[in-house]
Amino acid sequence: MSIAAAWLAVNAQLITHSRESQLWQVSEAADVHVLHARLPCVQELEMERQKWCRTPKRLWLLSEVGSKHYVQGFELKESLRRDSSAHHAWLGERLGVYTIDGFILSTYRNRLSADTLIRGFRFRQATRIVSIRELEHGRYHVQLRAPQEDVLVIQQADKPTAAPDTIAISMRAERD
Repeated sequence: MSIAAAWLAVNAQLITHSRESQLWQVSEAADVHVLHARLPCVQELEMERQKWCRTPKRLWLLSEVGSKHYVQGFELKESLRRDSSAHHAWLGERLGVYTIDGFILSTYRNRLSADTLIRGFRFRQATRIVSIRELEHGRYHVQLRAPQEDVLVIQQADKPTAAPDTIAISMRAERD
């Protein structure tokens, strides 16, 4: 049993239970902060009255509604868990992976426009984004943290009459 699950069992009252998720009402606001500190979050997003935490196997939502505090855990399906190969699957078809001087360089091709890809990137990687710069129309440079990574997105047409392809080049350290 994980620390988070043991903590919930002792400090929270289970309100509902379904196959996909569980919802607990927590008696003290301080208990929510203790639980959040104990969760092994690999990604976090904090909003006004909600906190999201993604652990390797679960997605946690800690929320405040009025004076009541709730914790909800969602089981991540195997297909939604991010491993090194699935991490960039949404970037499109992988063209190649190269290891050069301690860095991993990956290239991807996609039929989506560069602008659409960047909007998706902002949504999917919000907690990791350090900066996004548009170098010129259809060309972007994205800096990420945790792990540190640079992504260059370039929209180009192979032929003047062809629909443009978007090429994404990702570079990160071999060992993070």
